Amino acid sequence: MLLEADIYGTCSVIGVHVNTSEVPIIMREDISLFAGLDKAEREFLAVHAVTRVFPKHSIIINEGDTSDALYVVVSGRVKAYLSDDQGKEIILNTHGPGEYFGEMALFDDAPRSASVVTLEKTRLSIISRSDFESCVERNPQHPCRLLLIG
Repeated sequence: MLLEADIYGTCSVIGVHVNTSEVPIIMREDISLFAGLDKAEREFLAVHAVTRVFPKHSIIINEGDTSDALYVVVSGRVKAYLSDDQGKEIILNTHGPGEYFGEMALFDDAPRSASVVTLEKTRLSIISRSDFESCVERNPQHPCRLLLIG
């Protein structure tokens, strides 16, 4: 039996199509960071993204650490927060499916300004800076290109 799958998880078996997974989150046009990219460029990112599942309470980013990746929430929720001088948690934001965090790591080498932890079991698509740069450089009209030049 010949089984062929594309990046959408659609399999063909003798002309029958079966959807085995959802459309990769990066392929969705409603994610603002990817809005200026055409389908081929979003496919490039989808192919190069690494998807990982994290259990509840997993630290994804520690404030002050270095990072070179963007994280897109596929399922679950995460919380971005700071710790004050007394160790009290200051919640900055929560992110759910279709939202992203860590985008500044694509444009600078500065330490991360906040920590991010999962609030429940969470699936993330992770895009490295080098893959994002390769994609944006192929699309001179994408607004992020201006940030990468500097």
